[in-house]
Amino acid sequence: MSLLSALWSCSSPSQEINDYCSFEQSEFKSPDNTFRSVPFYSLNDSLSAEELSRQLKLMKEGGFGGAFLHSRIGLLTPYLSEEWFHMMEVGVKTCQELGIDAWFYDEDGYPSGYAGGIVPLMNRDYCVRTLGRVPKDWDQLTEDDELLWEDDNYKYVSYAERTGQARYNGGAWVDLMNPEMVKAFIDCTYRPYVERFAGQPHVKGIFMDEAQVCPRRVPGSTAAVSYSPYVEAVFKNLWGYDLRPVIPSLFSEVGDWRTVRLHYYRTIAHCLEHSFTRQIADYCAEHGFIWTGHYNYEEFPAKNMQNEGNLSQQFRSMQMPGIDALGLRYNPTHTGKVLTSTANQYGISRRLSELFGISGQNMSFEDRMWITSWHTIMGVNFMCPHLYLYSMKGERKRDYPPTISHQQPYWSQNKLFEDYSARLCYFATVGKTKAEVCIISPIESDYIDEAPKGSVFTEKLDWDTPFEELLNQLMAMQINSDIGDEGIISEIGCVEDGCFKVGQMAYQIVVLPPMRTIRPSTLNLLQAFAKVGGKILVVERYPDFVEGKENIGAIEQLKENSILVTKASLCSEIEKVYSPVFTLRGEDKQLVWSHLREVKGGYLLQLSNTSRLQPVTVDVCVTDNQKVMLWDPINGDCLSLKSNKEGSYLLEFAPARTWVLTIGEPSEKAVANLFINYRENEHQY
Repeated sequence: MSLLSALWSCSSPSQEINDYCSFEQSEFKSPDNTFRSVPFYSLNDSLSAEELSRQLKLMKEGGFGGAFLHSRIGLLTPYLSEEWFHMMEVGVKTCQELGIDAWFYDEDGYPSGYAGGIVPLMNRDYCVRTLGRVPKDWDQLTEDDELLWEDDNYKYVSYAERTGQARYNGGAWVDLMNPEMVKAFIDCTYRPYVERFAGQPHVKGIFMDEAQVCPRRVPGSTAAVSYSPYVEAVFKNLWGYDLRPVIPSLFSEVGDWRTVRLHYYRTIAHCLEHSFTRQIADYCAEHGFIWTGHYNYEEFPAKNMQNEGNLSQQFRSMQMPGIDALGLRYNPTHTGKVLTSTANQYGISRRLSELFGISGQNMSFEDRMWITSWHTIMGVNFMCPHLYLYSMKGERKRDYPPTISHQQPYWSQNKLFEDYSARLCYFATVGKTKAEVCIISPIESDYIDEAPKGSVFTEKLDWDTPFEELLNQLMAMQINSDIGDEGIISEIGCVEDGCFKVGQMAYQIVVLPPMRTIRPSTLNLLQAFAKVGGKILVVERYPDFVEGKENIGAIEQLKENSILVTKASLCSEIEKVYSPVFTLRGEDKQLVWSHLREVKGGYLLQLSNTSRLQPVTVDVCVTDNQKVMLWDPINGDCLSLKSNKEGSYLLEFAPARTWVLTIGEPSEKAVANLFINYRENEHQY
């Protein structure tokens, strides 16, 4: 069997069991390394064993739980050399002595795939190809390129990325949809780490950074899309027709263009998942490594389309999938939800974020608290801060700061923040997210309407903005929700016990955002959900197409099974069937976002003030008169609350403030450190 056919037929992603079922007060107070941040350790100079060990000790003193040993700009020790691996051995041994965890990084910089320039120079077939539309008189074709099709107006070419690029150490970007290339990358980068370190104590896994299949620049082109020569055979196998004659439909509204685009981008997602994602994930799993990291551009579905085909389908095979949350800001809610929804549905308990990059050297502890709390509200629970610097010499100090390392004057106090972060990561790992609403992703509407770079489409509509607005609206309503990817739903979705189930998650309500097209498999499942009394809400408009084609009968059936709502009326319709564990009252309650988790005998609840400027006061009302305790992630204290006359609890939130509540059994067994009467400033000891 060829490597290609073996990969195409590999098994489905496995599901993980979460070992943390009950909330323990001692663990919240003093979280262990499992929940502590692990920074990118920028190895960016000529490395010394003595200095490496010294800095790792300082890293532990600063509250970190380990280090990602990461080749970075400025590195003078030759990458992947014997000297490099000697330094890796020093790092691993020091981590073992300190009782912290050693992680590796799979590239010399980023994005992952070119092995510091080795792989693209091994074989020209390993270099990335882009499908470009060029003028009829385009004459830059070389022996590495190929004319795929030609019509009356354009040529359509497979353009090979040229080597000699400084960014890739003299190589070029690579074809992640070529399984032979990916195997070469594994042999160059993953295998040396596995052979030296697999099975050793405190050696955890390896990080993948910004993998992508986005189209590259084709000189003289008017538009370009992602491509690999491997796509053509897979496209024919999946859809039963040849790709080349329909290539113009990817760029212009000709032929059955909507269907062609749906089929094409599903093929891109399939090829990336089977060639790159599963091949590396399976290799790491076989050798006891956790494969983690993030793909490129998680922010919006259209970006996922261009970079991964479908991001949710890549996440499901990773042992610890992740995101990149850049800047001193809340990232788009989709960034967090696209990760944690897939992880929830596949039972993947740990979810990583590379965070704080490009936030600036003036980033405060409160800034970091604000951003960390957003992550755990989303359900992210493993933090990889960017960046701990080995050296600050020259350009190194300008490597997308902040620098969160021993060079900072606050370093002796850094553990205070890391304790806070670890407590929230513990919270976001225990038990299971309780999400009541599944909101269907509009990514396949982007497949149809999102123009390739340089193209002009008369029907292009923006599906991502209203989708992001709906996600934020649900967060402001304190309603836990997950994103439902139609491809994943078609594989692991069902209707069971009156719920719309996707893998390990069961939803009471399904929301359809504005969409251009919907799958028949989704409609069939929604019809079954409606028959058992399930609530289906369609926001603003019904889809125009089913599988990219007009199907009036199917859309009429959807109308009979659902309720058309406006954005303004969505809340009231959800409240008609939604039985919340808690509710908030207060003038500015929309500023307080929540994350509710089910644990043994009760619930955990994170409440965070999303405002950096405005304090907020809310009444917290808990159903069924269950006992409530308040927990402070800043110091780990457990606070006993006294309810007001209405039986609710009045809480004050300073800007960026986060509280954790336990409800039910976790509160019954808790021992309070102090008593708090209504407000944060009315303590009674």
